[in-house]
Amino acid sequence: MKTDEHEYCVRIKTDQEKQRYLGRPGVTLTVTELHVEAPEEVTEGETADLTCNTTCSLTDPTFIWYKDGRPLTTKTIKNNQLHLQTVSSEDAGSYSCAVRGSQHLRSTAHSLRVRYPPKNVSVSISPFGEIVEDSSVTLTCSSDGNPPVKIYIWFKEGETSSVGSGQNYSIINITADHTGLYYCVAQNDLGAQRMKAKATTAPVHLLKTSPVYTRMLLSLRSSTETITSSVYHTHNCSNSPLDSHS
Repeated sequence: MKTDEHEYCVRIKTDQEKQRYLGRPGVTLTVTELHVEAPEEVTEGETADLTCNTTCSLTDPTFIWYKDGRPLTTKTIKNNQLHLQTVSSEDAGSYSCAVRGSQHLRSTAHSLRVRYPPKNVSVSISPFGEIVEDSSVTLTCSSDGNPPVKIYIWFKEGETSSVGSGQNYSIINITADHTGLYYCVAQNDLGAQRMKAKATTAPVHLLKTSPVYTRMLLSLRSSTETITSSVYHTHNCSNSPLDSHS
């Protein structure tokens, strides 16, 4: 390692108190090595250049780049530089380099962090399954971001203000009135992403002596995926069928 560069001397000791010898000048150790020069952190959408520098004199070397220990073959490599065009969160990782023919002598790894706004926002529901009227249900919003998401805000379509904040939103004493379109907004310093949870009701007719269950479909939508969950609640009514709601 570069930190091993020093002058090394030989010291000779004998069994006589005053017979000690130090060989000077000593031997100077010079270490040649590869090292990566790159920013510590970049923001998604920016460009980044990583440079593989060496203190050794090389004739027309070919540089090989590694990410998380695996050779890179899909990135732009020019001379001793790795160019990351339009950085994404997937570019975060540990980078090192080597000279072809001496791949066993890699540089010290350099960690590249990528800052990005919330993505992969998803909503889960608990408990999952049948929930009787006057029970409660909790919606949980999750997302990926750097810096980590710390602000979650819940909205319901048609209402002028938010209905809750925090990663979890609980609906207490659930009724058909809770049907609607809910929004989970995840936010960090770089932006926000919204996940929609649309709830619609459709009647499920059972025996006359049984309560009528109204199925509430929560269709969870984001820009990248659609997940469908279901909750149920009972509605006391007469023996006649319920009208459908939407």
